[in-house]
Amino acid sequence: MGMAHISYFSVDNHLISALVERWRPETHMFHMPFGECTITLEDVAMLLGLKISGAPITGYVTMDWGALVQRLLGMTPPESMLAGGRLRMSWIDRHFSNVSEHIHSQEQLERYTRAFILRIIGGYLLTNHSSSFVSLRYLSFLEDLDVCGQMSRGSCVLANMYRELCVATNYDHKEIGGLGILLQLWAWYRFPFLAPPHPPLSTFHVPLGARWNYALHKPREETKDKIVKYREYFDRLKREDFVWQPYLELLPTLPPYCFEDSQVWRSTVPLINFHIVEYHYADRVMRQFGMVQHIPAPPIHPEKLHDLSLRGKDNTDWSRMHVQFVQEWQSRLHRVWTQPACDTPHLSNSSEYMVWYRKHTRRWISPSVQRKDMW
Repeated sequence: MGMAHISYFSVDNHLISALVERWRPETHMFHMPFGECTITLEDVAMLLGLKISGAPITGYVTMDWGALVQRLLGMTPPESMLAGGRLRMSWIDRHFSNVSEHIHSQEQLERYTRAFILRIIGGYLLTNHSSSFVSLRYLSFLEDLDVCGQMSRGSCVLANMYRELCVATNYDHKEIGGLGILLQLWAWYRFPFLAPPHPPLSTFHVPLGARWNYALHKPREETKDKIVKYREYFDRLKREDFVWQPYLELLPTLPPYCFEDSQVWRSTVPLINFHIVEYHYADRVMRQFGMVQHIPAPPIHPEKLHDLSLRGKDNTDWSRMHVQFVQEWQSRLHRVWTQPACDTPHLSNSSEYMVWYRKHTRRWISPSVQRKDMW
């Protein structure tokens, strides 16, 4: 429901690129002069309204795709519209754009609902680099709409975003998929200086991402030196330039589904999307939760997780392959970090955390140091 309120808009490629340059794949953190920060499960809930708690999105990735579409959407796409386990978005648009054609029975409405959600998945939430296809493995979770509404879409989307950011740190990699809108909205709320000059709409009871719909359609500045400006801005950030808790005053204006899973936001858990497993290190950004930041433990590095792909693994049941990570996710309420409340998140350079941090970061990012493990 939350995503249905958010308008489509083009992301700021220069801003995304500048943020990618400061991303560390080992920890899923942006390295800024004042310390680590990142997109958390809280941001996904506040900005998009996606459900956080619930069963992970995992299982088999192979089945009779034509039969699946016929059973759940009521028609079989031609072979030209299928590419492996992916369906062309244009086929969904052609047959499910007009809701008035699908209101004559409960079965029709359910089929249209599945197609509508599938369009959101392929067009927003879990895009490939072209946004022209959507994976049908997600359609299999839409058979029972009541059950699918209780699954953890938010952790699945964040896992995918983390993976795309990690892959994009390879300096010869020129594309990034995933939910770019999430990264951009996160930056606008955390770095208000970067946000459009047009204030968000004062609309209540929708996720915060939907409040920027008016501003998102304004012309964007596109110049070759824009990324240079972003780099200079991040290089010269002062500790007070980052908003650690931008949502506190806005909580009363949000629908309940945006904060119903708040107890999970501070969990250090694996985020799962079939073959993708990326850790959510809430303990490294306790200031984003209004708590004292301790010196974090070294990150968990499950061997070769970043190298896993679906290629050649058609008959893999990822819920069994990743049973360890599924169990960790299921114990998420026992993996919640709690620290004393902090008086101020703005730490001095002589603080224990900042002394540690300066030994583990680099002020300047370049291809020659990008691949070095700093942890």
